[in-house]
Amino acid sequence: MTENGARPDSADSPKAERDSEGNELRPMTSRLMTQLFAVPALIVGAVITCALLVTLAFGWIATGQEESIESLITRISAGTGDKVIGVVLPPKEKELWQAALELARRLQRPEKEISPEKLPAIALQLRTAIEGVIRMPRPYSQATKDRMNFMAIALGRLREPSAIEQFESMLTNDEPAVRKAGVSGMAELGPIPEMRSRASTLVPVLNDDPVREIRLMAATALGQIADRGNKAVIDALRKQLVDEDEVRWNVALALIRLGDESGKLDVLDMLSREYWQNRRIKDDPESEQTRPIAEAEIGRNIRSALTALDRVHDSEIRSAIRLLADDPNPLVRGDARNVLKTLEEMDSSGDG
Repeated sequence: MTENGARPDSADSPKAERDSEGNELRPMTSRLMTQLFAVPALIVGAVITCALLVTLAFGWIATGQEESIESLITRISAGTGDKVIGVVLPPKEKELWQAALELARRLQRPEKEISPEKLPAIALQLRTAIEGVIRMPRPYSQATKDRMNFMAIALGRLREPSAIEQFESMLTNDEPAVRKAGVSGMAELGPIPEMRSRASTLVPVLNDDPVREIRLMAATALGQIADRGNKAVIDALRKQLVDEDEVRWNVALALIRLGDESGKLDVLDMLSREYWQNRRIKDDPESEQTRPIAEAEIGRNIRSALTALDRVHDSEIRSAIRLLADDPNPLVRGDARNVLKTLEEMDSSGDG
């Protein structure tokens, strides 16, 4: 959360978490998971959290028998107006949202779910399903927007280059939810060679998209997929260091990942407990009322920054991470130690 905090989710959202002192925390739902840092690796945790909360939100009861990936995609497609066995099934938004979320969760490790020879066919089936959602009548419901985003995340996790063209076409759509899903998919594709060579397609989104959250996601995606030292991407990111907090923080993290220190002071701030403890935030941007950031929120913010720093070379930032290896928060402590281990392995291998 930030000083420009968003309105709370609707009554349909899962019940809010509370920290050890009873402070209310909004759960990391699909709408909130990109509000602060939007680190793609963090999306993994967000999807898992949503999967755990969905039983509370929708009363869904597992049958004990997992559907095949093909069956899940077919079920999702049934709500886009497509025919299944010759019959148009009525859309059930909550069930479709849950199915898309389950698909994204299952595809965190696609090699466990799909044999390599089936990947191209599954990617085509999922691309067709996403196109069906995009063609649905507008305005989209929030459940439809979330479903589209989870489907794009799932497609990206297949790491199939055939998805890139579709994601690129989504970036110029006049509907923000479609553009957001396109960026999400690109971020999940990660630094595969085909995506690295076309990273510059996200630069216009970073520079010009009117929606702050989408610019924020574009910044993070560029930090994930662009080649280290990519001058065009670095120059575009530097221009956004003057943006509001959420975008600027993501830009700073992306620049560090790409070997540029322009946002170094912002990154050091994000790794500092004192920085967060001295800030106050608004739960409602239209209100003047502020509050301190809760301890659990401070931990979440620091962990979000740590997630993006698995290939940083700067000695001062590494020192800040080492300090967090003894942080009183066990989750922060564990993440910091994992990042340090990754950095040591990177140094040993000469990678990065």
